[in-house]
Amino acid sequence: MPNSKSSKIAVILYTLRDFAATPAQAARTLKRIRKIGYENIQVSAGAFISLDPGEMRQMADDAGLKIIGSHYGLEEFRSSTDRVIDRVKAYGCSHIAIPSFSYGEGNLQTWKSFAKECNKIGRKLLREGIHLQYHNHAFEFEKLGVRGGKGGRTRFEILMENSDPRYLQSELDLGWVSRGAYDPVDVLAMVKGDRKSTRLNSSHTSIS
Repeated sequence: MPNSKSSKIAVILYTLRDFAATPAQAARTLKRIRKIGYENIQVSAGAFISLDPGEMRQMADDAGLKIIGSHYGLEEFRSSTDRVIDRVKAYGCSHIAIPSFSYGEGNLQTWKSFAKECNKIGRKLLREGIHLQYHNHAFEFEKLGVRGGKGGRTRFEILMENSDPRYLQSELDLGWVSRGAYDPVDVLAMVKGDRKSTRLNSSHTSIS
């Protein structure tokens, strides 16, 4: 159980979305998280993400928790990156992740274009002291461009190879990597730049 002042372990609030149907329920859930022993949280889903960011920050502070990151969909960046920046600053954190892209659709060019778009968004965020990340699922480890059963690159490889590690980091979800039939250790080794956030999702991982 994390109890050190320098603990880097955080609870992903998406996993507790069913216990945050209302602001009052969200507040109780945050206090319970701290009582268990955790010190850090990532804001996503339920009332957690729909709350005014200042109110969410205050709720976390009242519970004795630190917000270390959040998730916002690509469409929210496309609509107003400045608004996302304001929300992240209100949370008091410096990392924001795009939770998914295309849900397994799109060809090689689609993912190359997405990488370039991430560079553009990430460059703007970095000027504000915020790091952009991408959270994977299993479909990013399906290959595109396979011919005759040979060759091809995974969507994850295409994204990482065509983005600048200064502007896009990986929030690598080890459980989904394993579900995609890849060794998380090997994938961690191929990720360039900082690897400041790694997710462990045991529901998708076979442990022997």
